[in-house]
Amino acid sequence: MDKDRHIHKKAEAQRLIKKGLTPEPYLYQIPELGKRFEYIVVENNSSPKIGDKMEYPEVVR
Repeated sequence: MDKDRHIHKKAEAQRLIKKGLTPEPYLYQIPELGKRFEYIVVENNSSPKIGDKMEYPEVVR
């Protein structure tokens, strides 16, 4: 259920950006500069860029 909510929030943020509006500040807790963080590469065909396929483990669980 948490994953569905994340997908909805992400889609809503992208719609606001396309309209030229400002979405919520951040969907994720941004790590401090220089601090290590974990990520998971999810399989999808939406983009060839690896950065577009990265998600924080908390989102995927």
